[in-house]
Amino acid sequence: MSTPRSVTVGQLLRYIGWVKRHLADTGDEVYGMIISRQVDDALRYTLVTLPNVEFRLYEVEFHLKKSEIF
Repeated sequence: MSTPRSVTVGQLLRYIGWVKRHLADTGDEVYGMIISRQVDDALRYTLVTLPNVEFRLYEVEFHLKKSEIF
């Protein structure tokens, strides 16, 4: 089951906030990244408003080969 967009974005913003408070120095920029298999317009519109959040699509490809031991 995929995570709803609002949950994903909210979680990432909480992570960014935690890093700003506990790890970053004053004035440091903190960035986040969402990696997903797909993107829809709702997420695109949300990400336009978050300049410190980057989005990447991923693809997975694999091949099955016959084993020589059988």
